[in-house]
Amino acid sequence: MLLAAALFPAAAFGQGGPRIVSGAGLVDYRHPEQLKTGMWTRYIIRETGGGVTEESQQMVSVAGFDTLGSEKGVWIETEYKDSGGVPRYCKTFVSLSIVGADSGRGTFQEVVPEYARRVLSMDRPGAQIEELNMPVVVNMSRKARPNPNAQTELTEQRDSLPSTEVVTVAGKFQCIPDRRRRDFRAVVNSNGVRRLHEQHEEIVAYRSDAVPLTHIVRQTHKISTRDSVIPQGAPDTWQPPFPFAVSLREAILIKDGLDAKSAFPADAKTVPFGRPPASPEDTTRQR
Repeated sequence: MLLAAALFPAAAFGQGGPRIVSGAGLVDYRHPEQLKTGMWTRYIIRETGGGVTEESQQMVSVAGFDTLGSEKGVWIETEYKDSGGVPRYCKTFVSLSIVGADSGRGTFQEVVPEYARRVLSMDRPGAQIEELNMPVVVNMSRKARPNPNAQTELTEQRDSLPSTEVVTVAGKFQCIPDRRRRDFRAVVNSNGVRRLHEQHEEIVAYRSDAVPLTHIVRQTHKISTRDSVIPQGAPDTWQPPFPFAVSLREAILIKDGLDAKSAFPADAKTVPFGRPPASPEDTTRQR
């Protein structure tokens, strides 16, 4: 998964916009004994690109603990409000076998898809609840088959920056910024035409143990991309004469607490994900 897809809520898009928005990847699972039902954090999300800035809000909370099959896990609930203030809800069951999975692999944001076992989605309180069951993913380490028509370069770097103070409406926090960079360049030869794709990403997470659940006070994600056709006779190291297109995503903590209530009823009835809104004759199954 690219960092671009892992920073903020993972979204599955359908007609009319995002259908599932889950903030389960923001949770710090290193010490599951510190996760308590009702614990929550709320962020304002700003996305800027092409001269346009949009704002939304995301609240992540612990909705309880459960066992699915033989796996113990935690339900992470997300309330997402778009720029128009329209709420959507998602409840993700994350296996606690995720503990330790971030070691050497970046962050939990990148590994949550391997440990999410079930997702419930609801457009508004009282609306139809869709259910998506996720298969267990076995992460197999193997070399990808090289593409003889592509030359690729990928460099990644992760480091911690000096401690800094971050002030939001939630308060003043002393943070340790964690920075990740990824630079990707590819030259693809297709029928004699060479195409260049470049992408640079930088994520900086300002972390503080004073923030429950996520330990994130502020997080920025800058993505720079550039695509072009390489002129005939130019070397593969050729650089386009135009700048990168830049987009910026930012999450800022605005509040946290310990009194969250689930938007999903305890006796929730569900239908398979993607089914049209239920008719009176439709039969659903009760969880």
